[in-house]
Amino acid sequence: MSGPTPSNYDYSQYTQDAETTAHESYRIKDGAGGTGVFIPEMIQDVKRFQPSIGEKVIDIIMAPCGSKHPLVVKGKLQQGQMTYITWTFIHKGVGNDWWVCLARTFNQPCPICEYRNRLKADPDVPDDTVKMYGSGKFATGIYKIIHHSNPQSLTWQEPVMVWDINYSFMESTLQSMAKQPMASEDAPTGYINYMWPTAGAQGGRHIKFEVKAKGQYFDYDGHLFIKRQNPVPPHIMEAAKAMPPLDEMVRIPSYTEMKDALEVSLNQPIGGEPTGETYGETYGGIGGMTPGYEETSFGTPAGANPVPFGTPEDKCPFAEYEGILGVTFDNWTECGSCALRAKCQEMFQAAQKPAPAPPTAKVPPTAKAPAPTMSGTTPPTMAPLARPPRPNKA
Repeated sequence: MSGPTPSNYDYSQYTQDAETTAHESYRIKDGAGGTGVFIPEMIQDVKRFQPSIGEKVIDIIMAPCGSKHPLVVKGKLQQGQMTYITWTFIHKGVGNDWWVCLARTFNQPCPICEYRNRLKADPDVPDDTVKMYGSGKFATGIYKIIHHSNPQSLTWQEPVMVWDINYSFMESTLQSMAKQPMASEDAPTGYINYMWPTAGAQGGRHIKFEVKAKGQYFDYDGHLFIKRQNPVPPHIMEAAKAMPPLDEMVRIPSYTEMKDALEVSLNQPIGGEPTGETYGETYGGIGGMTPGYEETSFGTPAGANPVPFGTPEDKCPFAEYEGILGVTFDNWTECGSCALRAKCQEMFQAAQKPAPAPPTAKVPPTAKAPAPTMSGTTPPTMAPLARPPRPNKA
């Protein structure tokens, strides 16, 4: 096979871009459900990984991101930079369709989230009804991977495939494994860069896991990192590059499209004025309501006013994720532009100050204590030394 070999292939373009994605992926690993929503014509010629029961060995393959990657939308990556994963949060409670949550994925207004917040504010609405319109605790991660059909002999002849899987089954575990308690020879920075295409102690890892039957569902267990002895071959890297970016395979609805679908599902309009701060003020943090998004791309049409989000003034906007006003101050990047930041900070700082000591009765100053003496005696005194006699003059 002609072309570059691992010894002269430029892997630096991948490794220098990976850390941003890995950092953000680690941040949302514990709670950020469902499966991906793909554009049919974008995915029809792409092989999708659907693991069967048994042990598997895979490699995650990095490739350029597109214009719809969450970190591009938030201004943390540039289109074309290398990434190893994209993610979406999914609403499953609207009709028979699944919808990408615009709020939690892109920090954009989401009509389903707004409707859910109105339900949540109504004490007569049962919690089970409110949960129907949530987007689950975990994100769905989407990767480009190689599945090694024979882990004993890695020939790298398998095709690059797309795999969408809930964070709770894969990425959350991988991120927890990658974060080491201390630096070591295998993790000099205290983090294992399992997504990097390079080899060796500071390189990427093969990922071993086992799929087990659990009733009518599958369970994923036994995750293990195996140190790569050789880099990912250039022909695999180039094949992943030639495929569409992961984020551009995902169907991103407009705000109006989602709102119309919700109204059809409810068989009624969802107008009204929820109380609280506007969405843009509350969640505008990382790139927030970035101007220029058209109706066909993301959320609100360009130039439109932010949609009321519906967060009561005395409640943390992240209450759904265990946010507490005055307690979880600055836990999230979006806290930097939260409309309640000043109030939250004031409450947080007040809670950090130690309680003042209770007042005590004033004691009058006492005279300086005398020098200690032995009982029954008086302090000893020093007699002056006698002057030495003058020498006789000759």
